[in-house]
Amino acid sequence: MVPHFIRLFHDPDESSTRLGTLTLLCEVIESARNSVGQDSTVREPALMPFKDEVLGLYIAGLQLTSSRTVALSGLNALILTDGLLADEEIGYVVHKVNDIIIVNQDDPDETRLVAL
Repeated sequence: MVPHFIRLFHDPDESSTRLGTLTLLCEVIESARNSVGQDSTVREPALMPFKDEVLGLYIAGLQLTSSRTVALSGLNALILTDGLLADEEIGYVVHKVNDIIIVNQDDPDETRLVAL
């Protein structure tokens, strides 16, 4: 399912569905995270093989005002998934979110408030 969302996001013909794609992907991440909490035998997050690509989608989503709030939710879901992101990757996310906050410092935008 995750590879399909990745392909949809990158497909230029599906650019109008990027917001929906990021939203659904966020829900999948949250569901996978919650299901791991119920099954103590699973050691590696199911998203692990796709984490770099998914992280890239949400970082790209931060750049677009229309998808920024969803991208922040997706990044939050990635960070809260135990064992998925390394400390360096979490630092990279923080750096990118800081960039968005600084660039939009004078905007009374709700996205800035969500990021804070």
